[in-house]
Amino acid sequence: MIKYLFLLFNMLGVMLFNAFFAEDISVSQTGPAKVNPGEDFTVEITVKKGAISGFAQIKSELPEGMTAIVLDPNGSEFKFSGQIVRFTWTSLPSAAEFKVSYKVSVASTVSGVKSITGKFSYVLNNQKSSVELNPLEIQVGAVVTETLDNTTTTNNTTPPDNTTNNTTPPDNTTTSNNTTTNTTP
Repeated sequence: MIKYLFLLFNMLGVMLFNAFFAEDISVSQTGPAKVNPGEDFTVEITVKKGAISGFAQIKSELPEGMTAIVLDPNGSEFKFSGQIVRFTWTSLPSAAEFKVSYKVSVASTVSGVKSITGKFSYVLNNQKSSVELNPLEIQVGAVVTETLDNTTTTNNTTPPDNTTNNTTPPDNTTTSNNTTTNTTP
């Protein structure tokens, strides 16, 4: 019985130590809000890892019709396969905060709102842990909305054509309902 009680207190002690002394680990990804089909864009992931070191991995999932190539691996091994982007470190960079980036190519057939999700996995105290990346929502192509009468509206923002001058002089005539009498001298 004493052995189990001792084990319980040890586990509670480790949990309390981690709760009070563990550093906050955060991961965020940034990219554009809108792209056109057939274009490329950059995704940048910022990792605030504190003092953790050793093995870690960033894994992001791209929607169908998007491919990735590495821009800045920051000491990791980069792989893209089966719509999965992977940055893998056997030993994390020593800085408390670092960034990685990759370029995404969008196929000309892709449209609509697409989401890039993922997570940062690492080992802390011989236990695997992970932090979810914020989802990156990207509008590909024109915004399409449906109204209640099932008509579809496409909102393309096109600037007005300011090259022609279609101004008509104002009509300075007034109309009155009064009867007018003309008198001739």
